[in-house]
Amino acid sequence: MANSLNNEPLGPSNADIFQATQVGLANISEQVGELGLSEIQLLMLLASKRLGSWVPLRQVKTEMPGRSCVKVTRVLHKLESMENPGRLVIMRPSVDSGREKELRLTGQGLKIAKLFTKPFTELADKDKSQESPALPQTSRRHYLTGKTALNIPSERGTGDWHFFEVFQGTHGRPPGPFFVAEKDLLDTSELLQDEGIIECSRALKAQGAQANHPVYAADHPRAMADMLYSAIKKDLHFENSYNIDDWFPAAKDKNELFRLVGKLKAGMSSQQWNRLDSWISQWKKPHSKATA
Repeated sequence: MANSLNNEPLGPSNADIFQATQVGLANISEQVGELGLSEIQLLMLLASKRLGSWVPLRQVKTEMPGRSCVKVTRVLHKLESMENPGRLVIMRPSVDSGREKELRLTGQGLKIAKLFTKPFTELADKDKSQESPALPQTSRRHYLTGKTALNIPSERGTGDWHFFEVFQGTHGRPPGPFFVAEKDLLDTSELLQDEGIIECSRALKAQGAQANHPVYAADHPRAMADMLYSAIKKDLHFENSYNIDDWFPAAKDKNELFRLVGKLKAGMSSQQWNRLDSWISQWKKPHSKATA
């Protein structure tokens, strides 16, 4: 299986994608809810692309064999709006052309896709056979944050896409790093209190991580706000490394991040705030193609 950290596809080849059978689907019906074969095929197609990348809708319609454009559109609508097992695909206007659409898997979508091909299954079996290192002890003051928390899947379709690399390790690479508030990133509790701090052991277990004690983590807006605060206060060059459109594709999620960032102003010098505010402003402009 290719290494997504080297920008190669994680998923199977196109020849592997369509090996999902009705028998296999029946065997795990409780986990995949109301998904049919067409939905599974589309999930596997997206899983064959580089993790976290946005795929043009026209490309998906071309690569889905034996499926009309109307059929693909219906399948996508179902994957975007499912309640069981949850939202599996997120779609937005293309950043290159607002008239085009592009899409990618959510964390839950990737989890379902893993069930349907041999490479994915082998990786899951390998991960389950090896006990993952214990997560660090956390609390509402010392919680997982930054890129660690951004890789915990969210039903809103936000965040990064490297859960297995971070929490289980892949291809001989150990899990981590685990960023903890006040230890690895600067403390924002006086400015943001405990906004966005959640207990997520159940969500981590559902993805296969070892979480046998309460695990507190920032939700995605709080994790990003913590990252930005540390970067500004430490005078780090982050402007070309963070892409809000990738991690917060929907306008409502961007706005939640912007609200938290506004509260950070009280902890910054005017020069620091002006730098952050100038960078944030670019994501508020019309060229940022967010979906509502």
